[in-house]
Amino acid sequence: MADGPIHQPHDKLVKSTFSDPDNARAFLEGHLPGKLTCHIDWTTLSLASGSFIDPEFGRIDHRGHRGHRE
Repeated sequence: MADGPIHQPHDKLVKSTFSDPDNARAFLEGHLPGKLTCHIDWTTLSLASGSFIDPEFGRIDHRGHRGHRE
């Protein structure tokens, strides 16, 4: 991750944490309920290229308000 001004600190934190499968697994195992994690095949955890943003979330601004697209 390049050093520089932090314009989107939350995004950078998430990308930094989840860009390493071992870190992602440790975080998820520590924060998700055991009833869920026992069903996850952790050997399939891998990086995928691209960005996955649900279009519905793309219309929510930084205050959590729904906006409109032009």
